[in-house]
Amino acid sequence: MKKFILSLITLLLGFSVQAAHLDRQGKIDALRRDLTKASSPADSVDILYNIYDLSPRAQQIEIARQLLNVAGRAHDYATQNDMIRQLATRLADSEDQMIQLRAQAAVIPNSVDKHITTMYLNHQLLTSQLQRWSENERKARLVEITATWKQGVGADIFDRLDRLYTIAAITGNATQGQLYIESLERMKLLMDSLPPEAWPLRNQCYTALANIYTNTDKYDLAIEADRKLLSNMEKLEYDYHKNGRPYRSYAYQKFLSYRRMISNYRALTVDEVKEIFHKIEDLAKVDPDVAATYKKYTRSRVYYLMGTKQYAEAIPHILTMLNDPDLSLNYRRQALRELRVAATVTGNDALLLRALKEYVEIIERFDSLRTSDNLNELSVRYEVSRLRDENLHLLSEAKNTHESHDRQMRNYYIIIILLLILIVGFLIVRHYRLHHHHKKIKEAIKGGESQSGTPTDKE
Repeated sequence: MKKFILSLITLLLGFSVQAAHLDRQGKIDALRRDLTKASSPADSVDILYNIYDLSPRAQQIEIARQLLNVAGRAHDYATQNDMIRQLATRLADSEDQMIQLRAQAAVIPNSVDKHITTMYLNHQLLTSQLQRWSENERKARLVEITATWKQGVGADIFDRLDRLYTIAAITGNATQGQLYIESLERMKLLMDSLPPEAWPLRNQCYTALANIYTNTDKYDLAIEADRKLLSNMEKLEYDYHKNGRPYRSYAYQKFLSYRRMISNYRALTVDEVKEIFHKIEDLAKVDPDVAATYKKYTRSRVYYLMGTKQYAEAIPHILTMLNDPDLSLNYRRQALRELRVAATVTGNDALLLRALKEYVEIIERFDSLRTSDNLNELSVRYEVSRLRDENLHLLSEAKNTHESHDRQMRNYYIIIILLLILIVGFLIVRHYRLHHHHKKIKEAIKGGESQSGTPTDKE
């Protein structure tokens, strides 16, 4: 009976998605006809935005490039920044593409929005680069960024957020050391101080927090980050619809948040698990991209069944999940953990043995990573401490040099003042002597005239 109900739901879901797709395509066709009649790049931007919002994700990259180009001709810098961020989200795995986006962002006039875009680009690229960086590269970057953080260099809120995001991203894959905890806590506190226009960074950081907390089994904190992210998306959708983008939807992003939340079902009640799963199903009915992802990957159903204690029904979906060759190490760890629980409850000893064996192997790899990263963190802290001591020594030397220079300057000033006093004194004395000498000369001249008197006639 349950299989029949599930099949019926899947069939109805397919009809619903097909109808939604046809409705979207009709609107896109009408908008493309309007685009041919646009009289200016600015008019084209509004139409292209609606086409972008209605289009499937697979087609959005090309439309975003077109929008970026048209917005440049219209000198619409807000749209340029927006499209660069959208493309950065989708193209982060391609370093060449990211370099191209950086070049395009560089020619946009300076503004807070451009600064936000540049930071967003750097964060997306970092997340991708971390998968390729060696242990030494990660350690060197940590030493560099942590040294400036600890010294308090750069009081700007964006600079502080950038450093904290970098530290959290590098340390958040495996380690749970003090540096990782400090960076996450400080980043959360900083989020509330960001200006309203920094919403792309705020959403990016909440997504990073939700992922990091999920990967390190901090279920309640991960759910808290996703709730804030979902709240932000609801507000953004409302603002977009109110300001002329009626088709702007965060359906796919909401789906990712809900799926991540339900994976942390251990911090949810059974009713909350059911509510979240129903929201996932509702999104799949109206958004073709959500429907395709929901159908392809079984993770949502696995966590729903486990969260509602339907362990026997969960096992086939867990096995399907484990058969995916592209499943990441962390998702494989999660799936094996669920299989271990389900096999234990259902008394399936063969599956339990398999789950325990593979789970232990993965946990050993994670423990190795965590030990290595924690040792690296200690090494980083030592390097930072050494750098700080060197800087303090240099500052002390500079201070002593400055004080010595100040003493010398004070002595010079005293000597100059004394010389000036002497010169002024000399000039006053000289002036007095000259004045006295001139006075005597005048008196002598007057005395000579008085002695000679007035000439008389002698006859």
